[in-house]
Amino acid sequence: MEKDKILKNILLDTIPANARNIGSVNLGYEITKNKFDLEYCHWRDVLDSIPEIIYANIFYPTHIFNLIGFLKRNNIPLLKNERVTKIIVGGQGVSNLNGCLNDIVDEIFLGESDGTEIDKKGWFRKKEITSDPIIKNKKAVIELTRGCKYKCSFCEYSWVHGGKFREKDIALVKEQVDFVKNNGINQVNFLSANFGSYGDLEELGSYCDINKIRVLNSDLCLRDFDQAKNVFGKRSSIKVGVESFDEITRKSVNKQMSDENLLKFFYSAINYTSNIHCYLIFGLPNDNYQKWFDWLKTISDMRKQIERPIRIEFNITNFEPCLGTPLENANMVNFEEKDIFLKEWINNLVDLGFRKKRGDHEITYKNSGGRLGRKEKSYKLLMNLKTQDSKITNAIIGAFSNGVGRSILDKQADKFLDLL
Repeated sequence: MEKDKILKNILLDTIPANARNIGSVNLGYEITKNKFDLEYCHWRDVLDSIPEIIYANIFYPTHIFNLIGFLKRNNIPLLKNERVTKIIVGGQGVSNLNGCLNDIVDEIFLGESDGTEIDKKGWFRKKEITSDPIIKNKKAVIELTRGCKYKCSFCEYSWVHGGKFREKDIALVKEQVDFVKNNGINQVNFLSANFGSYGDLEELGSYCDINKIRVLNSDLCLRDFDQAKNVFGKRSSIKVGVESFDEITRKSVNKQMSDENLLKFFYSAINYTSNIHCYLIFGLPNDNYQKWFDWLKTISDMRKQIERPIRIEFNITNFEPCLGTPLENANMVNFEEKDIFLKEWINNLVDLGFRKKRGDHEITYKNSGGRLGRKEKSYKLLMNLKTQDSKITNAIIGAFSNGVGRSILDKQADKFLDLL
């Protein structure tokens, strides 16, 4: 940034400096930056002058603390009634809160920064998806869809952030593929919550194949696998949201996948891919975890029939009851139950060959490796941000003077929880 430059407004990136995939693209941030031609900076920067307006992009709720760290670093008053600078925040990290920022920010922008239409809830939406490609680190992002076709009861994106499902016209997508190819790029992430259900997916896959474009997408909805697998190519890696291995639980949260169809999926995927990454959610109402252990054995037996090596991973996150979803009033995770479950789960993973045991010590939550969900204290921190109003202002502004990284340690979470 040029010295002595007078700033009228600025776009602030709050992503942690040590975030995973820091080279990845936050499309909302890029669209806002380009559309409004804003000066922009990272939250760790020190400004030469104080802007009239700060627009902050907050992708995840805990990035709120990085906004606070930025204000402190630049000696900008934290409370809105004590400062001249106006602060407008946006992004999925802050667009569904219960008022915890009311004392701090002047406005929360709801929706898409390039949107022109306002829905009945006051969110800005863009009717036609026309966003430009973004090229970064020898890869490209081409937005394919917005919104979600499915309405899983636990999903904040489906019920709050995403809006109505919208697809980019295939003719425009092809033009953008040509553009990135002409710029020497042959790896493309087609950004979408429902990539496998894109209406012109077969045509897109053929076009990428002809042009020798490598499709980087790997996340899929279970029900879209058969339609999408040919786009990925054999021996690829896929990530799918199973959510629960209990059929009754899946159907209760509108995850319409029977055990019979789930079995067909695993049989097909194991024979087609080299790596299956299953997303699971611990804490969904009335889940039957014995079914999870039964399915581990079933999947292990199927895997043994394949001569070539295949990796199957299980990523367990915590259930988060979210405002605006059908499960907003459901119970939060019980961590006593989770600790008991995890010990048995990890031992089963070892016994069935999904992971190696590390030494003779007991495998626990802390030494297991891999992602087994947020720990109890950081989970409580997150859920307070999502559910509490401005009565937690002091905790927000007093907990993390230097912001936060990609994860929060227990001793760090204690600072916040002690101030509640």
